[in-house]
Amino acid sequence: MVFSSGDLASGLQYQVVSTEPEPTADQLDASSERPEIDPRYVQLPELPTRIRELATEIAADSPTKYEAAVKLQQFFTRTGGFTYSLETQGHNTEALTDFLIQSRTGYCEQFASAMAVLARSIGIPARVAIGYTGGTKIESRWEVRTHDSHAWPELYFEGVGWLAFEPTPAGSAGQGTARVPDYSLPRPAETTPSTDDPSTSPTTGSDTPSGAPNSRDRLRELDPEGVYSGPITPVETTPLWVTIGLGVAALLVLLLIPAMVRLVIRNRRVRALTWKISGPSDEVTARAEKVDRSVAAAWAELDDVLCDYGMARAPSETPRALARRLTQQHEFDAEAAGSITAIASAVERLLFARDPGSITPLKRELRIVRRALAATASRGRRIRATLLPPSTLLRMRGMGERVLDGFDRLENIRLWSRAARKNA
Repeated sequence: MVFSSGDLASGLQYQVVSTEPEPTADQLDASSERPEIDPRYVQLPELPTRIRELATEIAADSPTKYEAAVKLQQFFTRTGGFTYSLETQGHNTEALTDFLIQSRTGYCEQFASAMAVLARSIGIPARVAIGYTGGTKIESRWEVRTHDSHAWPELYFEGVGWLAFEPTPAGSAGQGTARVPDYSLPRPAETTPSTDDPSTSPTTGSDTPSGAPNSRDRLRELDPEGVYSGPITPVETTPLWVTIGLGVAALLVLLLIPAMVRLVIRNRRVRALTWKISGPSDEVTARAEKVDRSVAAAWAELDDVLCDYGMARAPSETPRALARRLTQQHEFDAEAAGSITAIASAVERLLFARDPGSITPLKRELRIVRRALAATASRGRRIRATLLPPSTLLRMRGMGERVLDGFDRLENIRLWSRAARKNA
């Protein structure tokens, strides 16, 4: 392994050359019963008697160490009743005993270490390797991803070397991309052809040599329970940082809905000044709207600004009284005082004068008053007025209450109709 904390591997290319051992069963049977290898590969800690007895029982009647290794793998994949699960507990001797004797449930690390322990118990040198499977072939390339991480046991045979075995269930019921080596499969049963059975006659054109496991046998070995039904389709998972980013973006959009609604209302009022009022349904605004919608829009916008900054107008407060209170309470300068007075005067003329005369647009005055009110508010109040404007929240709350009231009325109508049918 090459490691560096300063250099980046992006854009670099490298080539790996490897060989895959393909020993025959005869070669492995002929390997020495006493391999010359570091004795630490057969050492074991103090183990319960049941584990050593289990290893001896599985390997019983095996003429060679190789045959015993094949039976150990078969014990995990077929005859032992093991299941694959990522929910396991512990890695000590008690956990190993529970895995082999009781639960027989675990994932690749449990399967690999358990087979290595059983192999050492009967004198076969063993070790556990951790890495990745070969991955999934996509068109002309192989793709190895995080979910292809794997652990497997390697057993040593003199004259051949270290050979990987695969005790972890493969296919969709286990490690999806794990591969069982050909040499670790049981030898096919030898059959004597009968002269009376024409089906045993050799067939021309067959590419599969006699006695060699074909692809159908290999598939049954990989997935003995028949769960696997076709090629493995790679699962395209979304990277974690993308999922987190999308979640944060969705949350921000949700939180910004009141601010966006408030911005739309303000822009349409101030730009057009002819938009139908969507402010608090107070009497002053309603009466002003009937005469001049531009003035009513300015007044409704001022009402919302006061609500957002926590300076809401009292229901009985007249426009002139409101202008006087704001000017004195917040010490408006001459420009701001003149602007709020102009807005209040326009509203009063519109409501009470027989002939209100010509009223100039109040867009500039409204902007000046809004800026003056913002200058007197605290920073937290300004942020709240921008992101979570109380005027919009109150309007949304009112809409929700009206929807609930509508459902209540529908429920009352349904109950009244049911009662009427019973009385009829």
